[in-house]
Amino acid sequence: MRVFTGLEEIRAAIGEHLGYSDYQVVTQDDIDAFAALTGDDQWIHTDQERAAGGPFGGTIAPGLLTLSLGPRHAKTIYRLDGMAMSVNYGYDKIRFPSPVPVNSKLRVGATVSSVADVPGGAQVAITFVWEVAGRAKPACVAEMLIRAQAALCADRVSRSGAAPWFAAAGIAGHPAEVVRGVEHSADDQPVDVPLGRAVRDIRVQVDR
Repeated sequence: MRVFTGLEEIRAAIGEHLGYSDYQVVTQDDIDAFAALTGDDQWIHTDQERAAGGPFGGTIAPGLLTLSLGPRHAKTIYRLDGMAMSVNYGYDKIRFPSPVPVNSKLRVGATVSSVADVPGGAQVAITFVWEVAGRAKPACVAEMLIRAQAALCADRVSRSGAAPWFAAAGIAGHPAEVVRGVEHSADDQPVDVPLGRAVRDIRVQVDR
């Protein structure tokens, strides 16, 4: 487990391979559950009898299932500490060069690709490579973008504006709303929410 305690350590690790996760067996139950949840139920994923005579000799995992397993594996490879918060900003360059047959063993390797300064923090790019045991070609290659906010002197986010790097990034919708979430007091007056605090049943106030 590679643990980073601040942005300077991450910057110093550009180009560093952070290691591999343990292998995970991708079962038909996993594939079926993903298909049921997302509607990605094409026969090459869910019809074992038909897929046996298909191009892959059996069912294969949907590419987006493979991609979605990234966070599960990443948290066993590295951890970002010493920051106020971080969010998944998206992915670049996603490719699925090779299928993941049912009951394959899958693992992920991670490399710090780049670190770019943004107001209040940094955008960290980490390249993930999903490998299937016994296969030379990767199942998936993707670059994940993380927006990491440096530790703040104050532990509160004012309702008067979003966190600086969220504002600079122009993020709309869920991430900005979470940062700008406010509780309401008994007299229905907005109250600032401490950064990082888990808040249930909040009313979100967002300027339009």
